Amino acid sequence: MAYKRSGVRIPLGPLFIMKKFINISIAIYILAGILLLVLPSELYPAFYSTTLMASLAFVSALLILLPRIVFRVKEENKKEALLRIQVTITLGLLINGAGGLGLYELYRYGIPYDKFAHFATPLIFVIGFFYFLRKWFRKSISASIILSSAAVFIGGIMWEFLEAFSDHVIGTSLFGGGTGGAFVDTVGDLSMNILGIIVATLVIKYKLKKFDDVTQ
Repeated sequence: MAYKRSGVRIPLGPLFIMKKFINISIAIYILAGILLLVLPSELYPAFYSTTLMASLAFVSALLILLPRIVFRVKEENKKEALLRIQVTITLGLLINGAGGLGLYELYRYGIPYDKFAHFATPLIFVIGFFYFLRKWFRKSISASIILSSAAVFIGGIMWEFLEAFSDHVIGTSLFGGGTGGAFVDTVGDLSMNILGIIVATLVIKYKLKKFDDVTQ
């Protein structure tokens, strides 16, 4: 696949697609933040905290850009690793951002989107961090799996504390998934985090085995 720009045929390879996805996502977050600030709050659902959500939208755009700011690419073979970690962060933010826009409220109808987010986000992050550690820092396979899994597990625990802090200080209703059953919800969230981590490690090992079988 390719498209023409100024008469030049440009291939639509994985790097190009990742760059476009990242840039479009950043633009969407910035636009969403602006709209949340400038449009009347009456236009949004009652559970929207427009100022807080706008702040989170701008922070999300910054978090997507952060790897590009922190890690300077000199070697050509590291560009893909940097783009992949940006895609990983983007996907995680989009999953949780969609929840904040209303999908978390589906628990009222028996649809546990919160649990899906707690499964999918760790899965994506473990795979993304694994690849980044392997390609950027040249870590071994075992070290990359352990470090990425540990980082995501600890991050999941810290997220639960952040939810409780946000509820008490900012007045949100994050801890307990909005149900009030904080303990049960937290155990469920952490269980889904662990399941996501386990599935991610199985996917990594399957991909590595498949690669070994092909190269033998």
